[in-house]
Amino acid sequence: MNLVFLFIVPVKGANENICYAFYESFCSQEYTNWRIAFVVDRHEPRTNILDTLALIDKRVSMVRVNNDNTGIYNAMNEGLRLTIPYDYIAFWGLDDRFTDRKSLLGLHRRAIHAGRCLSDLILCEGTYTSATGNALHRISLPLHRFLSMSLLLGYSPPHQGVFISNKFMKPLGSYRTDLKIASDLDLIIRASILRPKLQYISDSVVTISSDGYSSRNSLASISEVASVYYKYYCICSILPLFARYISRALQYKRFIYRFARY
Repeated sequence: MNLVFLFIVPVKGANENICYAFYESFCSQEYTNWRIAFVVDRHEPRTNILDTLALIDKRVSMVRVNNDNTGIYNAMNEGLRLTIPYDYIAFWGLDDRFTDRKSLLGLHRRAIHAGRCLSDLILCEGTYTSATGNALHRISLPLHRFLSMSLLLGYSPPHQGVFISNKFMKPLGSYRTDLKIASDLDLIIRASILRPKLQYISDSVVTISSDGYSSRNSLASISEVASVYYKYYCICSILPLFARYISRALQYKRFIYRFARY
């Protein structure tokens, strides 16, 4: 069984070096049955590198959409409308990279180990990195066998480490476009309510830049996260919100310590 892993990648400002480095991360993988779909605003002028990649590699495609500044989650939803066949889908950014050349192979082996009835969700660990590429901290999911409980305790996997099966994507639905930062949290909570068949990979599969949008907009992030928690947990939302940011504060303390060493 050769599963197809589709990666939806919203692109804003197609820097040639970054785009090529992203593509090279995929080419380095021992497991080669992947697809990349770059989602680009129709008015984006700098797409030569993406056109070239799509021309030289049939596993790469580019779709232009009328994004009109409606946000990254709208671009992700546009990617969902593509007709590219896949078994599992993930949503990455241009600054995300595989941890090593066996990352996708390990993911595939765990997926097919489940047998004919593939898991609805595969959750993987990820590692945040600094601008210079130094590992800062690793994201794990305690109590991963009990996804709903982990979410209630304020833990959530990075969206780059969430692989959603084709069959599960249909009942799960799309990202909320009224949120700019916390729509991935909303999606994983909705997924937990559907009681998915779940696999958890304790290996770090992806490295993630710490210089993301949400990290630069802390107040907006807290506001959106609080609204998502309240939607699903009502008065109990104070528990995951408090736990989430206590954990983040402890991580930030470790950030300061590690940065001081560089």
